[in-house]
Amino acid sequence: MARSKSPARSNSAAKSSNPLEDHMPLGIAIAIFAGLMYNNGANLADPTAWGKFLTSGWGTVHAGYWNYSWLFTFHALNVAQNADGSYWMNSFINTFTAVFACNIAADVFFGNGISAAITTAATNDNIAAVFILWFLTNNDYTAQYWGMVKASPAGGALDIVLSTATVATIAAATTKAFGSVDAGSPTNLFGYFAIALPVFKATVVGSAGNFLPLDKGFSFEGGLDDAAERAFASAFYMGLGQYTGFLGAAAIAATTFGFKSVTDGDFVVFATILFHLTVDLCPAMTTPLATIQDKIFEFTKLNRN
Repeated sequence: MARSKSPARSNSAAKSSNPLEDHMPLGIAIAIFAGLMYNNGANLADPTAWGKFLTSGWGTVHAGYWNYSWLFTFHALNVAQNADGSYWMNSFINTFTAVFACNIAADVFFGNGISAAITTAATNDNIAAVFILWFLTNNDYTAQYWGMVKASPAGGALDIVLSTATVATIAAATTKAFGSVDAGSPTNLFGYFAIALPVFKATVVGSAGNFLPLDKGFSFEGGLDDAAERAFASAFYMGLGQYTGFLGAAAIAATTFGFKSVTDGDFVVFATILFHLTVDLCPAMTTPLATIQDKIFEFTKLNRN
């Protein structure tokens, strides 16, 4: 799946020394989310409304004319703007595959196969929707206006909204691929292997852009990239929490936002979005994932390339 373009830590050196200026795009992005929520009749002061909004598609753009969610639209637009510059048909097909990469990977590797994956994803409406967004951002007539929007003062906030849509889409596919595991005895060493297959499935689906199109091959030879690392960490957290039940005492963190538990799939999607909007985008914050991985490899002595 095409990487989302977000003004995150790689650009932190170019940021100003003014914290207000640095975080202005994020503030505008959150205002955009609030506007979408308000348009859907949600109570902005209700934490559960935010939880529901961020995990249920962000509302429909326009029933009848563009009967897609804002989440899908922003995700597809984010992928389309990053399309390669190859021959138009190849570029569009690669863009379409990237938009539905998680869905296709789930069917190809763990579902009913490639035929079912194509049949499910390549509907007339889906092809038309992705083509319109791809054409808008990749032909000489309209791409210049899209570029003007991206270069405007609102461009940074728009990037955050688009990248968040892609992060949320992948997170939802990851947690769906993981499913759930039954609680077991924390002292049963072999019982922990019950989470192995769900974690593997979630990691593959969450990093589907590494394998699609399928001529890229299937391998984790180079280790986990950002997408695979996020998918693996989310799935491992869900599996360990559901199996051991150790996180039950933290239920208030989930119920505050309307979720069943902190290991529930929707809560993990919600937390992933918050992680992206804070740790990923704030230059002053550092992700703990690298440190956690270091400790895991230090303890297990496994080869990490």
